[in-house]
Amino acid sequence: MSTQNLTLSNDLLLSTHSDSTSALAIADNIYLSKDVSNAYMIRTSEGDILINAGTYLGKERNKKAFDSIDKAPADYRYIILTQHLSDHIGGTEAFVNTNTKIIANHRFARNSKKRASVQALVDQRAGKLWKPVFGDVSRLNGYGAISPDIEVENKYSFKLGNLAVDVHALLGDPTEDALLVHLPEEDTVFCGNFFGYSWMSIQDLCPIQGYRVCSTQDFIESLRFIASLEPETLITSHGEPITGKLKIKNCLSNLEEAMQSVHDQTVEGMNAGIDLHTLMEEVSIPTSLNVDQLYGKVSWNVRSIWNEYIGWFDFESTTELYSKPQKSISSDLVELAGIEPLVERAELYLQRDKPLEAIHLMEIVLANSPLNLESLTVMRDAHQLLFSKSNEQNVNETLWLHAQICNLNERISHAKHWQSQLKNKQP
Repeated sequence: MSTQNLTLSNDLLLSTHSDSTSALAIADNIYLSKDVSNAYMIRTSEGDILINAGTYLGKERNKKAFDSIDKAPADYRYIILTQHLSDHIGGTEAFVNTNTKIIANHRFARNSKKRASVQALVDQRAGKLWKPVFGDVSRLNGYGAISPDIEVENKYSFKLGNLAVDVHALLGDPTEDALLVHLPEEDTVFCGNFFGYSWMSIQDLCPIQGYRVCSTQDFIESLRFIASLEPETLITSHGEPITGKLKIKNCLSNLEEAMQSVHDQTVEGMNAGIDLHTLMEEVSIPTSLNVDQLYGKVSWNVRSIWNEYIGWFDFESTTELYSKPQKSISSDLVELAGIEPLVERAELYLQRDKPLEAIHLMEIVLANSPLNLESLTVMRDAHQLLFSKSNEQNVNETLWLHAQICNLNERISHAKHWQSQLKNKQP
């Protein structure tokens, strides 16, 4: 796997992987401390503003970085949290003092509680994807509950020193509690993680780690709002600031066109009676838009839009209404067809460059015989073929395939050991 997609560049490395304790000046009185999601400090004549607090593990490093500016401890009058996720809020306690007011979306407290109720499952899912980058992701969750002092439902404005600040609630983000920070006199916008890991990547309407499906139209509405602010500088949670009014305007327009195109093609196909998987295969966006698929994927958004409009029941099989999945009859299929013919057919699919068909067959076998070495090997080879075909263009897809390959290699080693043990026991 490429280093680029595993680390998502230095700003997505866990803070403890870096020895840097210096803040980077990115504009007059605006400073950056790199973390999984970057923390930003704005210095004013009457105190400081923190936009996102970084991770729990990076809190002391980030605080030290900002305190080193002018060799004076920062005095945080406001902390603005642009989402409830741990890489945005984990370090908050290190920056709070008696004068600090925490600003968050009005849904922040509800969504934080909701997320915490399934934290073990979230850590399990995220851990499978992000272990190569973060190790044990549960280490990011050492912080306590955060209670905002100011909850933003639409817009909240304040002035600190000579700095005017507008804070807006955004729609169309999977976390459902995004905030945008606008400095109107500086023509600067902080948009948090609204654009995901990568600027000018198609939005992921339902990230595979586990979120609700968010509305394409809500996302587009927020894109139009950001464009209406006409920022000279756009600052995200990841990577370098994007500068230039015309450049930002054109990028937002292209991203809007790409998302609208995916939406319209999907809805048109649904009304024409085209099935979900065919639409996932056929819907595309013009390459001329220069919108990549590093964060979201067109095919995944097709599925999200489908579910947004008609929910979980596909009207294809009665079994969708009940609790018995297709894999419940895997043992019957193996008994009737035999393991060897299924493996041979899967190998034939691999030779024909059809890894997904091979995976379907091997899932049937492995549901019945989880230590079958031949099936595990074909399953691993199918994932490796998918990995090579993906060109590592999408971060989540790359991490998932890598995790599956590692898991299958471990299972293959276990199966070989098990077979060796059986062989040694034979008289």
